[in-house]
Amino acid sequence: CNWACSLYYQHKYQKAIYKFKQATLYNPRLEYIYNGWGSALSNLGKFDEAIEILKQALKIRPNYLLAQMNIVLALLLKKNEEEALKYFEKVNKHLEFTWGKDHVADRFQKEVKMLDVRISETTDQDEIMLIQERKEGVKKLLELLADKEEAIEEGN
Repeated sequence: CNWACSLYYQHKYQKAIYKFKQATLYNPRLEYIYNGWGSALSNLGKFDEAIEILKQALKIRPNYLLAQMNIVLALLLKKNEEEALKYFEKVNKHLEFTWGKDHVADRFQKEVKMLDVRISETTDQDEIMLIQERKEGVKKLLELLADKEEAIEEGN
C-alpha cells in the first residue's frame, strides 16, 4: 500500500488506483486500501465508483469513520446534499462520534491546505475547477463535523 499511497499524495490518482487494486490481491482484508482507492476515485470525479469501493472498506470494518466520511464527501461532491446529510446522520446515530472525529477533521483540514497548494501549482482551468469543487465539498464536510461537535458539547 505504501506505493499506492505515495502516488495518491503525488496526485497521480489513476496510477494509485491501479496500485490499490493490486494491493487488494495481496491483502483483501485491509480496509484502508479500499479507503485510499475510493478516495482516489472521488478525486477523479468518479463518485459512484468511489462510494462502492468505500463500502468495501466498511464491509471489513463497519465503524471505519474515515471511509464513512469519504462517502459523505463523495455524495456532497456528486451534488447530492440531501443523501449526504442522511448518510451523515445515520453514521452519527450508530457511532460514538467523538472518538475519531478529531482525527478525521484534522485529516480533512489538511486536505483543504493541500488543495490550495494544488490550485496554486495548476494552470489547467478544468483541473482548477475540479479541485475547487472538491475543496468546497471538503469544507461542507468540515462544517458537518463542526456542527456535530457543537451538538455534543451542548449535550454535556
